[in-house]
Amino acid sequence: CWRCDRPLAGKDYMPFDRKPYCIRCYQSNFGSNCRTCYTKIAPNCQRISLEDYHWHARPECFKCSSCHKDLLNQKIVPKDGMIFCSVDCRSRILSEPVSPRCVRLPSDSSFSND
Repeated sequence: CWRCDRPLAGKDYMPFDRKPYCIRCYQSNFGSNCRTCYTKIAPNCQRISLEDYHWHARPECFKCSSCHKDLLNQKIVPKDGMIFCSVDCRSRILSEPVSPRCVRLPSDSSFSND
């Protein structure tokens, strides 16, 4: 291993920048954290990546940021490192208007007919 000098003969390893690393060193130095559970994603584990964000490819991690619906093999609505099952769910979390002509008002607002 380029980092810890452990022999790699007959062992699994990961190359990075043309240098061999044992799995432990590779993961601690270059591994990605899951956006949902915040644990490292093992190099041999299935993952889903979008821009600089990564998730374990399992239902408990790749799920809607609002309603927690499993999004594996589903269409997604991504926004700011979060994933949603629909525009409505995205709007609930991000307080966006549901449509361009609608505006969400705070629950304590009052109306007057002046």
